[in-house]
Amino acid sequence: MCGRTSMTKTADALERATGRRWRSQAAAERLRPSANVAPGTPLPVVQAMRGEGSGEVIDSVLTTMRWGFERPEWSSPVINVRAETMLARPLFASPLVSGRCVVAVEGFYEWDATKNPHYISLSDHGVMYMAALYEAIPGPDGALSYAVAVVTVAAAEDISWLHDRMPALLTSEHDRQSWLNPAVPPETAASLCAPVEGLRTRPVSRAVNFLRFKSAADCHAPPDPAVVYSSAGKQRVNVVTEYFAQRGAPTRAAQRPRAHAESSALSSPSSSQPRPPLRSTDSSSPGKTAARAARSARATQAVVSAWSASRSSLLPSFLPLALQVGTLVPPSQRRLDDLWTPSSGEARSSASATLPTPDTPPSQTCSPVVDLT
Repeated sequence: MCGRTSMTKTADALERATGRRWRSQAAAERLRPSANVAPGTPLPVVQAMRGEGSGEVIDSVLTTMRWGFERPEWSSPVINVRAETMLARPLFASPLVSGRCVVAVEGFYEWDATKNPHYISLSDHGVMYMAALYEAIPGPDGALSYAVAVVTVAAAEDISWLHDRMPALLTSEHDRQSWLNPAVPPETAASLCAPVEGLRTRPVSRAVNFLRFKSAADCHAPPDPAVVYSSAGKQRVNVVTEYFAQRGAPTRAAQRPRAHAESSALSSPSSSQPRPPLRSTDSSSPGKTAARAARSARATQAVVSAWSASRSSLLPSFLPLALQVGTLVPPSQRRLDDLWTPSSGEARSSASATLPTPDTPPSQTCSPVVDLT
C-alpha cells in the first residue's frame, strides 16, 4: 500500500529532473512542494500527449492530478490499484487502455508494526516513477478534472518486513514509455508491474503522521524519543524521557531487555546465583522505624502500668495485649525463635514457665513482655 508520498522539488526543479515540460502553466502552479503528500491532494504526474487527429503519442508531459478515485456512493476514495486484479475489475477497464500515467515522487512512507514511520526512496535519492491509472471527471461547467490511483504489487523481499505491498516502480525509460503508450495491450502493460529491490529505507520522525508538517526538516528527521505529538499534531517534549536523557540514564525502552534478562535468570531453576529475598527486612526508612519503636514502647508501658494496678483482675486481658505488643515491633527486631521451636512445634518450656501468676511481683513479670518484642 502507498498512502503517503514526498515531493519537495519545485515545478522548475521537477521539470529539470524528469526532462519533461509542464503541460500548462496552471498545472505547474497547482504543484505544492511537500514532504508529506496525502490522498486528496495534487500529485505530479507524467502523462502521454497525443497528436490532434491521429491519436498517436507524440510526447509525455508533466501535469497534476488529484490523488484518489471518488464516487458518491463510496465511503472513501480508491488510492491504490492491485496489479494482480486490475485487469478483472470493470472500474479500471477504461483507464487500463487510455488512462495509464506515471506518478513522479521522491519517496513514500510506510509504517511498521509499532506504528513508526519509515521513508523509502531510491539509493541515489533520484525521482521515483510509480505506475498509475487516471480518469477524467467532467465538472458542472464542462471542464475536466483528473483523478489518479497508484498501482501496487507484492513487496520486494528487502522491505517485506515493513509492509506486504509496495508501489509498482518503473525504473527504466523504456518501461515508462511502454506503460504510457496506449497501443501497448493492457496485459503487456500489466506485466511491467513487478517488485523492485535495492530501495533505501530509514526510520523518520512521527511528525509525518500529521499533515500540518510539510517540510523535509520535520518529516525526514530521525525519530526522537524525547518528542511526542498530541492528537492535534502539536509537538511537545516528553519531560520524563528528557529528564533521564540529560543525566545519561537509560530510558525505559533501553532498560526493558536487561530487566527481562534478569527476570529470566532469577526464574531459571538452573541458575547458580541464589535468589534474593522478595522484600528486605531492613528497607524501612529511619522515620518509620523510630515510629514503630515508639509505639512498641508505649504499648509495653501500658502493659506494665495495667499489671501494676491490678495483677489479678487484668490477667485475662494481659495475654492479648502482650501479643499485640509483638505485632507492633518491626519484623527485623522480633525474636520469635526464643518463643517457638519449629522442630517440636511447641512453645519452649522456659517461655511458658515465665508466664505471670497473681503472686509474682510486677518487676518479674515484665520480662516475658519484653521478650515478645
